[in-house]
Order: sequence, then structure tokens, then C-alpha cells
Amino acid sequence: APAAGAAFWLNATRAVDMRQVFQRLLSQQVVIAPGELFSVSGLHQQHLRLSHTFQGQPNLDIVLAALSEALRKAQIG
Repeated sequence: APAAGAAFWLNATRAVDMRQVFQRLLSQQVVIAPGELFSVSGLHQQHLRLSHTFQGQPNLDIVLAALSEALRKAQIG
């Protein structure tokens, strides 16, 4: 069993294609869930849930850098 785990709910401050963010991160073995999956009426399109088991600070830094890059590349407009 993992020694630690977490789920974070995040809100993008700029318009982002969360499905594109999902695909980019999945290719790096980082799993997010676009927020719209948690709404029957399609709300929360600029939110995401990040779930990851962190094995120390270096892995957390890698995941956050990947998330930052994916969000930047998926900006709309």
C-alpha cells in the first residue's frame, strides 16, 4: 500500500480544455479527472481533481511541473 496519497480539487484561473489536460497528463502516468465528470449538468469545466500517490517531494515537484505545463498548453484563446 502507498505510504501517502492525496486528492486535490483545482480551479483553472484561465480558460483551459481540461480534456486536453487529461490526455497530456495521462501520457505521463498522472491521472486527473476533469471537473465536468462530477456534474450531471456539465458544470465545473474549469475544475479538475488531481489524484496521485506521492513518494516524497521530488515526485510531487515532477507532477506539479507536468500539471503546470499541461494547463499552459491547453489554454483556450
